[in-house]
This record gives sequence, structure tokens and C-alpha cells, in this order.
Amino acid sequence: MAPGATMDSAMAGDTWLGRLRTARQLKAAGAYAATAAATRSALHEAEREGGRDALACAECLFDLGDVERLLGRHDESERLLRRALAIFERRLGTTHGRVGYCMACLALTLSELGRRAEALEVGKRALAALESAQPRDELLLAIALNALGLLHEQGEEFHRAEAFHLRALRIREERLGPDHRVVATSLANLGNLYRLMGRPAEGLARLERAHGIREACLPPQHPELGLGCNKLATTLCALGRHALAEPLFRRAQAIEETLGETAALACALNNLAYCLASQHRSREALPLYQRALDIRERVLGPRHPLVAQSLNNLATAFEHLGRPTEAIALHERALTIKRATLGPNHSSVATSLNNLGQLWTQRDDPERARAHFALALRTAEAAVGPLHPDVGIYSYNLARACARWGPLEDAEALYLRAIEIDRRAYGPDHALVASDMRSLALLYRVLGRDEEAVELERVLRHCMPREQA
Repeated sequence: MAPGATMDSAMAGDTWLGRLRTARQLKAAGAYAATAAATRSALHEAEREGGRDALACAECLFDLGDVERLLGRHDESERLLRRALAIFERRLGTTHGRVGYCMACLALTLSELGRRAEALEVGKRALAALESAQPRDELLLAIALNALGLLHEQGEEFHRAEAFHLRALRIREERLGPDHRVVATSLANLGNLYRLMGRPAEGLARLERAHGIREACLPPQHPELGLGCNKLATTLCALGRHALAEPLFRRAQAIEETLGETAALACALNNLAYCLASQHRSREALPLYQRALDIRERVLGPRHPLVAQSLNNLATAFEHLGRPTEAIALHERALTIKRATLGPNHSSVATSLNNLGQLWTQRDDPERARAHFALALRTAEAAVGPLHPDVGIYSYNLARACARWGPLEDAEALYLRAIEIDRRAYGPDHALVASDMRSLALLYRVLGRDEEAVELERVLRHCMPREQA
């Protein structure tokens, strides 16, 4: 139960309530499997004592549905939450706080099932119910705001997501103080959002604060710490700090392994593999990518967007290991899933197009390479805006293709655009900016513009090369 939500023992017999309280203590400690067992026991007693339509039964169904979501059993979570919601609405009315809270949790479950449009509608209903509830519970309201922030983030509606997350954070800090674990959840969500918005340095500060709060108030194997390590490490990777990210990813994996083969474990495996591949350790990454894919296909189904992400990453590992035919097949399968589930103008679609462009470059196919890079660039511009760092990556890759096969004048404009975007995102002294400038200097040499090339080379003497996009 969320902070601020209470249950009077007069609503049901002490037996079911005692068992439910025990279950909630287990959940607070992060023992989710034991929580599920204890909550099922409480549900059995509630049904025996008050019948299947009692409020006591709804409380147990709600708690059980929420922990099943945390365990990654989303179909069962949906079934339980819908049953709880029906009872709450019949017994308490459609604007009661328990109704809104239940709908907010249901929205998160639907999101995990890949049904974002339905989840967004339920999330909006949750917010409306909690804003009109009497008395109004601000902490329950923050849960709905948090859910809507995550849903808008999924749809790459980043500024809407930011507004919801900031409002949830303000409520939680005002009501609970700056060092509460629920405040850490809002900080981590906001930090992860800033990474997705191309502002990883801003995200890192919030994620580090969230991590510090959790380390101080949670046991070392708590699942929330695993999720926090994963988000913090992902942002460190975005900043190129892979050596710092790797132990955090390994800690996240170790924590998630204790909960079984869930979507959260697959996420930890996938991200650890990405970190290893970014350090040119694709052979180590390959079995982790494969295991993440196997778990996601089994838990989420074969056409879920996260399955497409795993296919994409596994394909990239094959590419780096010199297996381009397998890589192309996996990238094309990933692209098909992404277009069907996310729509044609999603940043993840741009990622697959860019990766296919890289492979067609390796195969010395200029028409296909340029076409995929150009479409990746247009897709990213539509998805995340013209100044996002991803647009800088795709501008750079298309520039390289034009520098190799022509037209050369297009290459210069694209390199200049990549430099502008990377400077804005990372600062003028970052290695990515240096690599953009180095490539432009080489182009100037080819074009016979030696003075411009010399000036760029003077700045670049001690800079590292750009990593593969």
C-alpha cells in the first residue's frame, strides 16, 4: 500500500488483515516472491471471511496484482487488478482514492504488456479520480503522476513526461522529505528521462542522488537498488564512462537473478552486454544478449518492442564478430516489430535503420547504405527533434557515406551539423566533437582545402577517435 493509504481492521477480520500486513512488510523489504505467497494467503482468508465481493478481498487482490507486476507476471497482474478495481468501484464509487490508485497500477501493467494507448487512457482516469477524491491524498496522486510520466516517456513525449515527473517529485519531497525512498524513485525516473532527452549530465546528478538515498535506506539486495543501478549505469554509458558502468550493471544483474527470469533481469542482461560490447568485448556480450532475448520472447511474447531491442543488440554483436548475414536478418526482423508496435517515427525505428545502414556500408552497397542512413536521420528528427544527440550520430554516419561515395558537398554540411549537435550536447572538448572535426578535416584534404584542414588538425592532436555508433 502506498504512503498515505490505510486500512481499518474493522473492515475485515484480524486474520486476513494480519496476513496482509505481513505481506506488506515483506514487500517493503524487497522479498517479492514471499510477498506474493503471503498475500495469496491473506486473499484466501478474506474470501472465506467476507466473500469474494468484500472490500477486504479487493485490498488483497490489489496488493497481489501489484506484486505480480513487480515479479514480471503481467497477465496475472492485469487479471487481479481488474478484479480489485471492479470491487472498489462498486463499493466506493468511481472517484475514491483506492479506485485511482488501482487504476494507476493497472496502467503500469498494461504498459509492460505493450498496450500503451490503453495504459495511457487508464492512467488519465486514475489521475482524474485522485484529483477529485475527497479527501484528496497527495501521495496517491503522485503515484498516478509518476505512471503518466513513464507512459509519456514511452511515447517519446518527453516534455509532457518531464512535467508529470517534476510534479510527482515536488509532492513527494514536500510530504516525505528529501531522503525518502519514494523520492528516490521520482529522482531516478527524472534522471533516466533526461538521458533519453539527450541531457545525460543532468540525468546523472539526479540518478546519483537517488542511488545514494537507496543505499542509505534499503538492504543491499533490494530490487529497487537493482533497478537504480541499472538506470545509473545506463546513463554512465551514455556519457562514455563504461568502466564505471560495468560493476553497476553486474550488481543489477545479481539482484535481479534472485527474482527469477523476469523482464527486469532481461533488461539488466541486455544493458550489461551493451556495456561490454561498447568496450570491444562482443564475444562476452553475445551470450548475455542471447539470454536476454530468450527471456523476453518467453515472458513478453515474440512481437514486443523489447524483443525488437534484443534482436537489434544481438545483431550488432554478430556484426562486430564478422557475421553480417545473420546480423542483417535480425535487424530486419527488429525493424518490422518496431514499425508495427511503435509506429514509423520512433527513435527505436531510427536505430534499426542506422544499424542496417552500417551493415550495407560494410557490404559496399552505397545505395542501400545511404538510403538507410538518410531515413534514420529523418525518423530521428521526427521522433526526438533536430538537436538530439541521436540526430548527431545519424548525421555523422550519413556524412561518412557521402564522403565515401558522394556527393561530397552533402558530407560537409552533415559533418558540420554533427559538430554543432555534439558540441551542444557534450561540450566543445568532448571526444565525439573531436572525431566529427577529424572526419571533416579529412574531407577538406580530399577537397583540396588544406588550410581549413590544418586548422582543424591543430585542435585535434590529442583527441580520441569516435566510437562506432
